[in-house]
Amino acid sequence: MSWTFNGLPLHPLLVHAVVMLAPSASIAAILGTVWPAARRKLGIVTPILTLAAAASAAIAMQAGEYLHAHVTDTKLIDAHIHGAQAVPPWMIFMVAAVWGQWYWFRYQAKRAAAGQAPALSALLSRATTWALGALVIVASVGATTIIALVGDAGARAVWESTFH
Repeated sequence: MSWTFNGLPLHPLLVHAVVMLAPSASIAAILGTVWPAARRKLGIVTPILTLAAAASAAIAMQAGEYLHAHVTDTKLIDAHIHGAQAVPPWMIFMVAAVWGQWYWFRYQAKRAAAGQAPALSALLSRATTWALGALVIVASVGATTIIALVGDAGARAVWESTFH
């Protein structure tokens, strides 16, 4: 597949989706973790936004691999590519944590509160809520950080030697 449009590489365009969706998903996830009313209002939007961020990252990486095959290798491009290899694990971590938290609050926590899940003690329920919250925060901050670092490395690869 050619990752070009009108003869221009799509990667620079596609990364804009990633740098908008990943931080937006992270903000929604963290907001929903620390503010229950926001979590209830956002509902399924946060997990879907997180999935869209991960999908856009995967697509941008495919376009980036195509672009890499058509440009001259430099140390800056290699740094960008090396950093980009850390994106999929962080995005998968964020998707899993956010969807796990959504599932917990959508199904399990309600059952536990209604006494329909007798095996789930109040202590275990609280511990699960806190553990999922911690995972969501760590995954969100980590994914956003790696996206920012990789984006910065990509911008440097393009502009560092050409912009005066």
